[in-house]
Amino acid sequence: MKYYLLDYEKDESYALLTDEIDGFDYGYKFFEEVSIKNEWPNNTSIGFSDSNPQGINLTDFVNNVMAFLIVSDEIKTIVEGEACSGLEFLPIKILNHKHRIASDTYWVINIIKQIECVDRDKSDFDEDIVDPDLIEGFRKLVLKDDMDKIQESIFRMKEQPRFIVFSENLVNKLKEKNVTGAVFHETQTITSFGL
Repeated sequence: MKYYLLDYEKDESYALLTDEIDGFDYGYKFFEEVSIKNEWPNNTSIGFSDSNPQGINLTDFVNNVMAFLIVSDEIKTIVEGEACSGLEFLPIKILNHKHRIASDTYWVINIIKQIECVDRDKSDFDEDIVDPDLIEGFRKLVLKDDMDKIQESIFRMKEQPRFIVFSENLVNKLKEKNVTGAVFHETQTITSFGL
């Protein structure tokens, strides 16, 4: 099976979200393999980023500064139908540049599962300066041979939890629905991918 890394379409008209979730001060927990559904407030929101003032159009996958997975109702429905363990769907309101509600039908997906999947001997990458166990970016990405045993359709890469990996089956279902905002890079063809 093939796997894909999530990236976002580059279009200045698309909304870019800030790095702060109003009402939840623990955004780092999205990268720590922990449940947060019991801590998630009812009235949580995230706003459009001032760094992209012309970005006002919401897509199915919404780009954001912190690598949170923020998706539309349609994506939530598709992902819920997949073989995915350890996912939490947390409701979030999106605020426009005037701090008014642009939409209240979006979700942050907390992907609890992280999988160590990089073949470090065959891949070409830059290590994180602070933590050499983490990878900052790839010039070539080769996944481990035993990826066939993985049953997850979506997971975070243990070597860099900001990178989200999708199975081929899930990517095909998303492409059939013509979802917006996402670009999926097949791991075997990556020549440049990083933070």
